[in-house]
Amino acid sequence: MTGLFLVAFVAGVLLGIKLMASDDPAPAHLAELAWFLALSGAVGYLATRDDAGVSAAALVLALVLGAVGALLARWITRRPAAADPAARWRGQVARVSRTIGAGELGEVELVLDGRPQHYPARTLDGSAVPIDARVIVQGFSDDGVAMVEAPLTQ
Repeated sequence: MTGLFLVAFVAGVLLGIKLMASDDPAPAHLAELAWFLALSGAVGYLATRDDAGVSAAALVLALVLGAVGALLARWITRRPAAADPAARWRGQVARVSRTIGAGELGEVELVLDGRPQHYPARTLDGSAVPIDARVIVQGFSDDGVAMVEAPLTQ
């Protein structure tokens, strides 16, 4: 059982690293899973490494602290609800999914909770932005067009 806890710990840490290294926001449940695996694995490993067997108390402690870690991850990664639905996109990084021409409409893809959403877009300064460029959403016009600042340099 000690080996299982060690595998859970390593899997949680690796998932956490993958989530932090990704450019795209991941669904919140993956962060919760990473915290649960890492904490329950670490606590379970430390509680059972010197014993010949696994006690029920060690197993319960590992699961409870893993659940606390998952709840902590949920609290950390939560996004406050905005009164204006477009306000939740303000400041978010978006990917250009259809080229934005100079002074013309294009399209951006925004991902929230793992779900991509597409919006017509134009740059604030009227410049052109190629497909797959990363931009920052500054707001929305009255007709639902995303106003973006272009492009982010890498």
